[in-house]
Amino acid sequence: MNFPRPPPARRVVGASKYLDRLMASNVTKDSVEAVFRQVLGPEYDPEQSQLRLQSLRMLELVVAIENEFSVSIPEDAPIAKITASVQNVVDYLNRLARRR
Repeated sequence: MNFPRPPPARRVVGASKYLDRLMASNVTKDSVEAVFRQVLGPEYDPEQSQLRLQSLRMLELVVAIENEFSVSIPEDAPIAKITASVQNVVDYLNRLARRR
């Protein structure tokens, strides 16, 4: 049985810029703190300015951030520095959004 082919996907001009702005607007300190609380649970203390996470916790946090904000953090990114604080994550995600 032959099924009809779907029409070719059409690219929407300007969609990428719209999605970048949308992603950037979703990256707030509160949204990142929610991910930190979800992953770290009682280990997360919002009063700490610098977190000292074990590598497994860093990896869990990176995966959760990638899933929550639909981004891909490169393997060669300085993960320890990025995940050291909520503000570092917010700044990094906003930089990623501007680069797109």
